[in-house]
Amino acid sequence: MTSDAIQSFERAMREHGLVVPAGGVKADGRLHRCDTDDGPSGRGDGAYVLFLYQLALIRTHEPNRAFRGT
Repeated sequence: MTSDAIQSFERAMREHGLVVPAGGVKADGRLHRCDTDDGPSGRGDGAYVLFLYQLALIRTHEPNRAFRGT
């Protein structure tokens, strides 16, 4: 189940323009910066927080590209 949840979260990140980090996402409940697919590489213009079995949040700096799931 955990790996399915992480894969689903990573898929949602990609769908909303975020680049999944090379080592995969960290599901530790902390804010992590990441690149966006339409921004300069290495700028960390996106961010995500993943709490397994609680709340997932993806955020870019573009208001209409935000995704929130529970």
